[in-house]
Amino acid sequence: ATFSPLVIVAAGTVHYDIVLSPPPPLVLSEEVLFFSHFPLDITTTTTTTTTTLPPPWRASTAPTHKGKWGIESARAPYTVRGDGGLVMMEAPERYGAFAAVGGEDGVDLEELEELVIQYEVHPQQEMTCSGMYIKLLLELPEDEKLDAQTPYSILFGPDYCSQITNDVKLVINYTDSTAPLSAPQWILREKEEATVVGLELMSFIYTLHLTKNGKYSIYIDNYLATSGLLQDLSPPTSSTSLKLQPFKAIAIEAVTSTPHILFDNFLITTNLTTAQTYSNATWAPKWAAQEKIRLELISDPAWFRAWVWLVGEVLEMGSIVLQSVLSPENYFYALLLIGLLCAFPPVFLIGLAIYYGCRTETSSQETPSTSSASRFSSLGKSSKAKIE
Repeated sequence: ATFSPLVIVAAGTVHYDIVLSPPPPLVLSEEVLFFSHFPLDITTTTTTTTTTLPPPWRASTAPTHKGKWGIESARAPYTVRGDGGLVMMEAPERYGAFAAVGGEDGVDLEELEELVIQYEVHPQQEMTCSGMYIKLLLELPEDEKLDAQTPYSILFGPDYCSQITNDVKLVINYTDSTAPLSAPQWILREKEEATVVGLELMSFIYTLHLTKNGKYSIYIDNYLATSGLLQDLSPPTSSTSLKLQPFKAIAIEAVTSTPHILFDNFLITTNLTTAQTYSNATWAPKWAAQEKIRLELISDPAWFRAWVWLVGEVLEMGSIVLQSVLSPENYFYALLLIGLLCAFPPVFLIGLAIYYGCRTETSSQETPSTSSASRFSSLGKSSKAKIE
């Protein structure tokens, strides 16, 4: 990964561009059953909101699933040039999208020695509630009306809702089981750095590995999170010959109250090494680049000082202009508005100080046109001196 220089734009937004090498090409074969990513022109980060998704994806036409999809790169400060994703653009809303896998006959899991399902998720703002899991559908949805009742063979992926739910789910429907088997719920990234500021807004990659002898393994960010026997899932079963149902499509079917969740690099393969090699070539350099940016943002205050200086300049110049057209009683409201527009809370205190200063000046019957200008000027200079 390479970086463009740090750019400070209006309202204090810090923006890095990450430029990644194109991912290695994957060709559908007996080993690679499905693959999908969303490349963009490296010179743009244009967002396209659409109900017509790029092949092989199709958006659900179910009346309950009205969420608009978009194809875009990750947003600042983690913009990745040339690399896009399938994005839930709106919230709260229900979403549905699916793509055929394995041709007309689909994929018979009983014929495979192993199955690997892998994909990336990138939450781009503070999470409230959202399902971010995928499903392997038994059939293509009739009339493309994918919804919560569409039958599936496997459900896998993260599910988050405030502090109540923060899990990776695994649900498997068997041909000889009246109730789906559910794996225990695993906390996302059970590691010390899970509490680090900003980590939850970076890219995650989830991998499910199933084997013909009835074992499962779940990897989060290429780390083994848990493993076990399928027959030990809840409800437990004594059968050692549970048959996985074949599937014909991969789908995202979920409800979210958090917009701009990005999905990328979907892969279904029969070889765990293939999946790990691909994640090391795509997700790993992306995550490393994001981690470098995160550390820059929380450890180097240079950008923050520049932001404070810029806001100080705006306040000083704005106050001098406004004092010529507004009464002292209105300075507070005007400067508070500027502060809100700059999205910089400490400006409230500066505006409050100016307001009370103006009130004192009025009670002393000073002339606003002379003393106010000098007060604003000295305030701006003292603010800059502290910053410097």
